[in-house]
Amino acid sequence: MLPESLKNTSLDTLFRMIVAALTSAGLLLTACAAVIVYLLMESERDAGILSHSADPVGIELGEVITSVGYGGLIHSFKNYVLRGTERHFDDISDDAHAAKIALERLARTSPENKVHAENITAVVAAYLAKSNDVKAMLEAGATPEDIDAVVKIDDSPALDALAAISAAQQLAYVEATGLSAEEGSKSKSGLLSDLRSALGYGGMIHHFKNYVLRKDAPRVEKITASLERAKLDIELYASLSNNATEIAALDALREVVSEYEQGLEQARRAVAEGLSAMEIDALVKVSDGPALEALAQLD
Repeated sequence: MLPESLKNTSLDTLFRMIVAALTSAGLLLTACAAVIVYLLMESERDAGILSHSADPVGIELGEVITSVGYGGLIHSFKNYVLRGTERHFDDISDDAHAAKIALERLARTSPENKVHAENITAVVAAYLAKSNDVKAMLEAGATPEDIDAVVKIDDSPALDALAAISAAQQLAYVEATGLSAEEGSKSKSGLLSDLRSALGYGGMIHHFKNYVLRKDAPRVEKITASLERAKLDIELYASLSNNATEIAALDALREVVSEYEQGLEQARRAVAEGLSAMEIDALVKVSDGPALEALAQLD
């Protein structure tokens, strides 16, 4: 029996009501399906991000960048040339050993990475061997400028290999997550990796120390570009963070980057005044401890 409210309703009106109800139900089902698909895609993306973060290539690449870069091999080697302290000589050996272990693991990940790892390993071995030449020249009383001229090493094979591995990792990230390479580079892990590269091997500290040693004006632009890249990475990371520990670490990094900016200006004036590399180094020395500790906290 029809409800009282429908008894006086025409068949045409009733039909329209049924159609409207079915349409609404269809729209609701479509919306529910869309939500389910979205949630499944989000789940797959999150699973891809998690899987990629555990990728051994990315892990070993990060270890290599750390061991050869800022606070690592290139930093220790240049400081040994400039300062001749035994501590830096020992650090070169330790940094080279850490890099070698990571490179051995990286070489096992693919035939392509084996070639890249061998190219990087050859450059690391060259720095280790040249450290003994530095030691001998220091003992003979040579200046940092004279030592640097003798122990120069071609970094391009290692830098090219690192760039190739990084490019392949970006492509793997896109395939694993469905995100763009740009979106991946703006994740916390992507920003931290880029920050270490900007500060380290082939980046700020590498060029900064070479400028102190060689006083070549075109290098100033490279240092400035690396510092700007580092500053951008820090600010983009800060936009993703509400963690007190991370915020404090980023503040420490900002401070050290600022000190290097000021140091660069001091170095430029000192070069114009004709000061030696040893004198310039003493003027622009920066305590890297807070930045290295900050990077370790963000890892």
